[in-house]
Amino acid sequence: MWTKAHFWLGHFQSEEDLHQYFAEHYDEDGELLSFAFATDQSLSFCDHDFLEYGFEPEGETLAVKFSGYSYSEDWLETLQERAHGLVDIQHINSIAFLWQEDVPEPISIRGEGYSWVYLGIC
Repeated sequence: MWTKAHFWLGHFQSEEDLHQYFAEHYDEDGELLSFAFATDQSLSFCDHDFLEYGFEPEGETLAVKFSGYSYSEDWLETLQERAHGLVDIQHINSIAFLWQEDVPEPISIRGEGYSWVYLGIC
């Protein structure tokens, strides 16, 4: 069963950069410190169990790039409509989505070597 989620489309220089961006970092006691996505969204905690992200080749349509993600039949059409005119589809190579309850104030982000455009809840 699909639960509504926040969606971001983005661009990273490489797939490895995307994976590093979502890599969790721990202190010497094994406590989760954070990871870049959570920090960018001002989250003190973000459960990876409710987060999905991925890197897909540039140049395809959003439907081709992201149709293999969880429950895409429930959100992909809405995402495409929202992205039209807001993002350069040819340069989008990344997606992230997280259950709506987990992000109180989602935002778009531009960092060194990456960017995310927040497209709302789908």
